[in-house]
Amino acid sequence: MKSFRKILGRTNRGAAPAATPTEGPHDSDTAAAQGEGRTFVSPDPWESSAALEAAKEHTRQLATRNPDLLRMMMRAGAFEAPKAWLQANYPGTEIIDTGPFPTPIKGLEIGPDDTRLYLVRQPQDATKSGLRVVKLVVIPPEGDNGPTLPVAGGALETPEIKAAEDALLELLMKWHAEGKVGECVAIIGMGVDMEIYDFSAEKGFVDPPGDLQFVTQKVRLD
Repeated sequence: MKSFRKILGRTNRGAAPAATPTEGPHDSDTAAAQGEGRTFVSPDPWESSAALEAAKEHTRQLATRNPDLLRMMMRAGAFEAPKAWLQANYPGTEIIDTGPFPTPIKGLEIGPDDTRLYLVRQPQDATKSGLRVVKLVVIPPEGDNGPTLPVAGGALETPEIKAAEDALLELLMKWHAEGKVGECVAIIGMGVDMEIYDFSAEKGFVDPPGDLQFVTQKVRLD
């Protein structure tokens, strides 16, 4: 049986690994534009690169001393960071944490608590409930060595992220048939990687036109 992805097809992936982004200004309207190229903010809460490296070293030590604590911390961060990313890239919208993904993800040996589904709605938009963005976040299965820091690009092109793609596409097709969503941006996040697509019922997932650009922006954590 072919997956939804293979049935509908799509162009090259809108892959967005957490590589070193380019410093620069951000146009808050660009992220949601259905035009040529889009620019996204990569929020950076670290005061310096030294602070970031210190945090990484602390995390590596925790993996040996207290893996259960590290696992709990990484889970919390895996779900809070995507929400902060949506807030930075879609200001003036309503961001809704709907909780775990509503159906099991076929091909992924994870539980519902390893997933989170976010919706971004445009206030006062009557079309299809104003839904602009749907983001599925998945914590991938843990390896034999226990909890480890995710590596940029480590989730892209993996069976796990492909399974998450299929699950999100199936859900959006169902919602479209029920009149709950029209065209929107679909994002799959896993580890520190993302895949970004435009969704329509006619074409399924397709890459956004133009290039995706990512710029860092310093943020303060409250």
